[in-house]
Amino acid sequence: MISILGKICDKLGLSFNFLNRDSSPSNKAVIKDSSIGSFQQASGNIHNVMIHNQQTQTRPRVDTSEYAGTGGPDGTFVTLKVRNDGTEAAVDIRGELTADDFQATAQFDVAHSLSPGQESHSINYPYHNTDFFTRLLVNPRIIFRYQSADGRSFVTGRTIIQESRNDGRYNIHTKRGSYFEEKQSD
Repeated sequence: MISILGKICDKLGLSFNFLNRDSSPSNKAVIKDSSIGSFQQASGNIHNVMIHNQQTQTRPRVDTSEYAGTGGPDGTFVTLKVRNDGTEAAVDIRGELTADDFQATAQFDVAHSLSPGQESHSINYPYHNTDFFTRLLVNPRIIFRYQSADGRSFVTGRTIIQESRNDGRYNIHTKRGSYFEEKQSD
């Protein structure tokens, strides 16, 4: 599929980008014909293929690159790394666990800035003293709030799955396809 799209792009003078990370905003084929402004959607075995105008999509896109729930005598933690999959730098990146029926937990710092393709340090966030651990929540998610260098604000994140344990508490994790973007503020 990729080679066919590559040949079509070369023949028509289109641009084509593809990074292979499931469920990530970078996991997209981008085809743009700048001479006539037409866009077509590719299909096939590529997950989350999207065709869009690169000029209107120039922005940072923050997503988890690694995510794991861990537990032990010191408590239960979400350990994650965050990556900027966008085309612009993301600044003042903060994360939080939230749900529709729950006020956000304390926010945590992710990074002052992440350049395109850059990944954060490993973040170890304790959630054993939160409702995420003690009760079933409505629409639980991890969200990232950040800005572009020119001050535009963004919110992206992933849906969280809570799995019941034998002791009545909950482990949390994310899954493929759970990435989302909230409407950007102007």
